[in-house]
Amino acid sequence: MNLKKLTQMLMLMIMIPVIHSCAKKNKIIAISNHKKAIDNQNSLCDDRISKGSFNVLCKKWQSNTIVLSKSTYSQGEKLFVEIFPGNNQYNNILIHTDSITNCPVDFFIEYLDNSFELTDLDNNGIEEITFVYQKACRGGIEPADLRLIKIEGDDIYTIYGKRILAMDAKQHDFQKKRDNYTVSKKFAKAPQVFLNHSKKKWEEFLIEH
Repeated sequence: MNLKKLTQMLMLMIMIPVIHSCAKKNKIIAISNHKKAIDNQNSLCDDRISKGSFNVLCKKWQSNTIVLSKSTYSQGEKLFVEIFPGNNQYNNILIHTDSITNCPVDFFIEYLDNSFELTDLDNNGIEEITFVYQKACRGGIEPADLRLIKIEGDDIYTIYGKRILAMDAKQHDFQKKRDNYTVSKKFAKAPQVFLNHSKKKWEEFLIEH
C-alpha cells in the first residue's frame, strides 16, 4: 500500500466519528428546540412550579386561565387560586388562598377531584367557576373541613363546613351534621339557582371515605 492510499484511509477513519457526532448533536438540538416549543405552550400552567409550588389544576375559563396550586412546608400547606387574564402568565390575580400552619400532626389541603365545574346558571353570558377542597390538621379519626368556592366575575361565594366520615353516615344525628354548614352572605344577593347548585355539589363531596 502506497503512502497516498494510507493517508486517505487515515483521513476517512478520522472523519466518520466527526460526521456521526455532528449528526447526533444536530438531532439533540432539534429535540431541544421541539421541547422548548412545548415548554412555551405549557409555560402558563407551569408558572407556579418556578415559584416553589406545584399545580393542582389548570383550566381554560373564557379567554382566561384559572390555576389552583399548592405549596407544602414542614408543618403546613397553602392553596392558591389564581386567574390569568388573557392567558398572560405575568398578570395573575390571586382570588382565593387558604392554608394550614403550625400543625404538628397529619395535615393536608387538597382540591377534590372532579369537583371543578364551569356553568352559566343565570344565562347572563358570564361563566361561573365552582370547585371544592378539603383541609385538615388531625392526629386521629375526625372529619376534614370542607370548602366550596363559586366565582362569577368579581363575586366569590363560599360554603364552609365539615365532611362526614363514612362510618358516621348512618348515625342518628346524620341529618344534623349534614345541615351543619355556613353559607356566605353574598348568596342572598345572587340568583337562587347559585345556592341550589352549590348545595347539590356540596352534597356530592360531603361524605369522607
